[in-house]
Amino acid sequence: MSEEIGVKETKEALVGLIVLGAAVQRAAKKAKADGKLDWADAPIVIELASDQGLKKAVTDAVEGAEKIPAEIKDLSVVEGIEVVQAVIQAAQVEIAK
Repeated sequence: MSEEIGVKETKEALVGLIVLGAAVQRAAKKAKADGKLDWADAPIVIELASDQGLKKAVTDAVEGAEKIPAEIKDLSVVEGIEVVQAVIQAAQVEIAK
């Protein structure tokens, strides 16, 4: 039954990708503010690498990823909606940053 497997890993993987992508985009924008990328931008990379929220999102996205094919194979309509809602919510949070 679909509800037995769930979609936890699928949601975490997609949310992790959104969080990572948004963090990299923000860092790149900050680094390019002076019109160039150089060693002066190293603190931005260090800040990105030190972000505990980002680390957690990426760790959650990777751990258990091997379960995603089974979750997708067993996906119900309700679970599909749940995944879409998680993606939308994560995107809204990142857009607000």
